[in-house]
Amino acid sequence: MMFHIHTLRGSFGAALGAIVSLALLGGAYASHPAAPGGARVTGRVTCGGRPLGGRFILFEQIDPGGSTVASTVMADGSFHLGPRQNSGLQPGAYRVHFFRRTTDAPDPLLPAKYLDPRTSGLLVHVGPDWNAIEFALPGPRSDRGPASPG
Repeated sequence: MMFHIHTLRGSFGAALGAIVSLALLGGAYASHPAAPGGARVTGRVTCGGRPLGGRFILFEQIDPGGSTVASTVMADGSFHLGPRQNSGLQPGAYRVHFFRRTTDAPDPLLPAKYLDPRTSGLLVHVGPDWNAIEFALPGPRSDRGPASPG
């Protein structure tokens, strides 16, 4: 059986093209791998149904000697923690709380319990890959009580 050079060249080109196409297509649908600098966390924070922008979100690792990683919460309530913004997070359990730049007055939107990691009650598990976390916090309650009939 005889092979012609142009037939082999065409078959080799088609096979090489298929291999490259499969490699590129497979990479496009692969899951996001863990970054060398730590896991990635994205999410959104609302309080009383409104975005909680203008604050910082802090993730404190529960393990002894664990790290704390912070991110700015944007005006739309979104945040991003990862190797591009900071050192990223190591997989594990974290306490979450918030911090305001101006602490001279009570926060009108966020109940005080969410400003302290010991009282926030927000615990999350960060996996090694991409993590999407949403926090829907209840708004502050009015201290005035029910309105009295006038």
